[in-house]
Amino acid sequence: MSRFDGLTLWVLILCAAPAMAGPLTDGQRRQGMTATAGPRPAADAGIATEVLCFSAPRREAHEFATVVMRDETCMVRHEGTEKVLFESAEPSRAIQWALNHSRIVLLKSGTFTVSGSVRIPRPGVSLIIAKGATLQPAEKAKLDIVSEGHGDYPALIHNRGMDHVAVIHLGTLRGCGRGCASIMFNGRRGGKLGIDGGLVFSAGAMPKSGDAIWLVDSRNLQVPFAADQHYDNNLMAIEGCEDLQIGVVAGLAGSNPGENETIDLNSYSRRIHVRRMIGASYSEQILDVNNSTDITVDRITGYTGGKFKGHLVDIINYPPTGRRLTQRPRIAKCKNVQIRQKGVADEKIGDWKIAAEVEGDMLKTLPKMRITVRLIGNPDKEKTTVFEGTYQLDLKAMPQKCRSLNH
Repeated sequence: MSRFDGLTLWVLILCAAPAMAGPLTDGQRRQGMTATAGPRPAADAGIATEVLCFSAPRREAHEFATVVMRDETCMVRHEGTEKVLFESAEPSRAIQWALNHSRIVLLKSGTFTVSGSVRIPRPGVSLIIAKGATLQPAEKAKLDIVSEGHGDYPALIHNRGMDHVAVIHLGTLRGCGRGCASIMFNGRRGGKLGIDGGLVFSAGAMPKSGDAIWLVDSRNLQVPFAADQHYDNNLMAIEGCEDLQIGVVAGLAGSNPGENETIDLNSYSRRIHVRRMIGASYSEQILDVNNSTDITVDRITGYTGGKFKGHLVDIINYPPTGRRLTQRPRIAKCKNVQIRQKGVADEKIGDWKIAAEVEGDMLKTLPKMRITVRLIGNPDKEKTTVFEGTYQLDLKAMPQKCRSLNH
């Protein structure tokens, strides 16, 4: 067990899936992370429990702030009270003010139409998009464009080089069309890994997003859960990353988007572990692995209302022009790619619903959150719960002991 100074985030996962395999990496130990888990149950039998922790410096002026739209005014309020700390007719200014002055920022309700990217200004910040909130760019918004000469990728939420940032998305992130990232962790730093530690949890909608979640040139990121059915191309793209721990990822857009890859592991990544991947027909591939090494996926499952169209997994090596955003050194060939279990489910599922419920009133429970998510197949007829999990987040800014919660 370890004691940290600063931000500690705990993730409790209760699901019918195998426990995360393998010890923490050296990089995770260096940053002060520990993980404990109960005994590994058989697949789809029993409950797995684990705790993941990371720390970050405490630099905030306020513990947390809520951001709401009232008529045409965007207001920042202190810790859920009626005290207004800042207000503006321009949501971009209000959101950035909150991120500059608070460690936890909750976009609580309303439609926030921003004139530019929401930029994470410093390490250790948590940004929460609640179910009642929509974040979207204005028609002529100037979003940050990330490019490596092989295409331009605008970012709606842009974490550029900040460690230990958490983005928790339960509402709607509306992009600007194909190529747009709703959430981007951009650690590019001249070939080095520029982000060390952070978390993405996404159960909300991401329409008009190309590759909805982009993770670039980063290490030690956690993605406990990510699911959507509204993206335009792929749910998640990963390039130049190392030592990622990914839980359940479900790309459920079906035949509507372009490639419909649940994860596009595009170029030059190492030591990526994914617990469970779910994809819906049509998928060019549920998992596309390119020029990456030491990739482990516990389980890949394809679902369809008829005959599954597409591939469960493809492993392809590209020339140097295959990279899109990473600045990391090239990996010539894929090596040590392990897919422990894969197949097409017997259940015929053509439609999906993603349900996410937060226990209690966040204004009263923050900095703690307990979120239950369900992936429901055929929600309008003979519905089937394909996955159900409960996640507990504790964003306290104080020294904590990291312990197993199932003791």
